[in-house]
Amino acid sequence: MLDHPRHPGRPRRALFGLGPLLALTIIIRLVLDPVAAHFTHKQLNASEAVSGDFERVHVTLLPPGYGIRRLKIIGAQGDDWAFL
Repeated sequence: MLDHPRHPGRPRRALFGLGPLLALTIIIRLVLDPVAAHFTHKQLNASEAVSGDFERVHVTLLPPGYGIRRLKIIGAQGDDWAFL
């Protein structure tokens, strides 16, 4: 008599279930930095008083985080920086 595992299809189904989840995680990770960079540029240049530029943006998922490398803030010419 041959010994058969109790649930022969379970490990295979688990692998096929984790595959799409892993692929989705990789796709999200690849798209996250460019999307964050786009919205960061948009917000930095939304003000008329200042504009900004940066080298790159990096978003981490675990732990959640957001970093900007080489941020440069540029004031509009002729602005008075005195506080009222």
